[in-house]
Amino acid sequence: MNSRLPRFLAGLLLVALAIPAQILAGGGSLSDIEPAEVVYIVPAMTGSDDVERVRAGDRELIVFDELVQDDDQTAQVRRQLEASAAFGAIRRLYALSRSVGRESGAGQGYPEGIFLYVGSLFGDVGPAHASRTIRLRRQSGEEIDPAGFIIISAIRGGDLDLSVADLVKEKYLALTLVHEVGHQILSELYRPHLDLVALSYSRGGRDVMTVTDPVMALNEGWAEGLEAMVGELLVDRGETGFGEQSTDPAVRAMFRGRQDTLRRHKYLWDTVGETEGETRNGLQMMSSEGVVAYLLYQLMTDRVFSGRNRVEGFRKVIDVLARHRPRNLAQAMNALVSQHPDFKNVAARHFYEWTKYATHSQQGPALYKKVRTARLAFLRYQRKDETSEELAVELRLAKAEYEEWKDEVFQRVMSRNNIADPLPDPLWLDFQQDRIGLNLATAGELSRFLDRVWGRDEQHLVVAEKITGFRDSPDGGYFQQVGDLRPLLEGQSVERLAEARQQFQYWHEANRSPTAMAAYIATRADRLLSKRLQDWGLADR
Repeated sequence: MNSRLPRFLAGLLLVALAIPAQILAGGGSLSDIEPAEVVYIVPAMTGSDDVERVRAGDRELIVFDELVQDDDQTAQVRRQLEASAAFGAIRRLYALSRSVGRESGAGQGYPEGIFLYVGSLFGDVGPAHASRTIRLRRQSGEEIDPAGFIIISAIRGGDLDLSVADLVKEKYLALTLVHEVGHQILSELYRPHLDLVALSYSRGGRDVMTVTDPVMALNEGWAEGLEAMVGELLVDRGETGFGEQSTDPAVRAMFRGRQDTLRRHKYLWDTVGETEGETRNGLQMMSSEGVVAYLLYQLMTDRVFSGRNRVEGFRKVIDVLARHRPRNLAQAMNALVSQHPDFKNVAARHFYEWTKYATHSQQGPALYKKVRTARLAFLRYQRKDETSEELAVELRLAKAEYEEWKDEVFQRVMSRNNIADPLPDPLWLDFQQDRIGLNLATAGELSRFLDRVWGRDEQHLVVAEKITGFRDSPDGGYFQQVGDLRPLLEGQSVERLAEARQQFQYWHEANRSPTAMAAYIATRADRLLSKRLQDWGLADR
């Protein structure tokens, strides 16, 4: 009996050592993962009422101290977050992301942890992630340099006026922090190789419904998709009430715009908020954070891809992001199937079926529109007569044509290594501090840009509709250069637009190697950073 004891203990030790590996491989549940440390911090102030700074090589770091004594506001935040299932989930997912990152060498050199500053010293920007390396003095006396921190302040701007106390009372703070920790995850995985914020060229602000650019859409869509995934995990556990039951209409509106709308996948349509209709073109979809969010959310919660406990999908996606550092969703999908070829069919089905194959060519949306038009005609004509029978035949033929085309495209996609085509150039144009992507713009956006370039003219909308209609038709396509517009301009000079293209290229050349943007805080177009943020080097100048 005694001779068996060492063998038993050795076996027990092997099992104990295997448990973390199983969890990190997705075999365990989220609750099996040790949550990441949360550290509350406060800026260190000098005698001149400025934030203390130190030099670290060629960088200037602002200094924070670990918070010793909570004020009332911080104490409220701490209590809610400690009791929040949503915040507990993202703490565990963050810890898992760092573990997966270590396996691929990503995120090394930065201390792990979620670093929170509660207060308005940097302006009322709301919950926001600041991707700037800081110097933090711990209570133990240790000094570390985290890769960023999260600001928790009031949200004031546009139609929003919510204090931190409001966010706590409405139990909405934790869910917004899931989004911000999502930014922290991506920022740490990509450092020091890429700064997605600096690579984004859109200037028009952002929102879940807005077309921005493929880089910003991936960055923001990842955070939105993660937020939805956490919501799904909590629903599985019987947790409810994350915003939709709020007593504050602004909070309910934010929740519906970020979570409910995402689950109802209203982002791929030309008319915002619709569930049917004209689709955006493929590049517009890949530049819409809602589209990116929905596709990543669908993958990470897919039972085949993610497993019974919904953790394996997150681990797979994190591993792909850490190893390949894609700059847009198309690159992310290609990297995923190269690393996980067994899930190529699942990924391709999600990617193409939901986007109506617009990400392959405009033939898909055109055939889909034909089916939809035939369906509407059939549904409107209820009488059982010859006309009704003719409409039913037209509907069957339209469906058959669409399905046959899709099958052919899908087989062609599955026969090659990459499931997603490279994204076309948005063809950015700059004019008097306005920017527009020629391959991204709607007719209305392009018409307003033409008014600024050529002077107001009612015919500009007609010209813009002609340009975008040709671009988004199966017989047209994306423009390769501004000169491609000449046959569509009906006598209007293309030179001013060529100058606008050149102005963007001058800007791009001047910013080709930008320093890491200090803070990516503008989570809505109407959230403006205060001058103090710029003065302290926490925002791009």
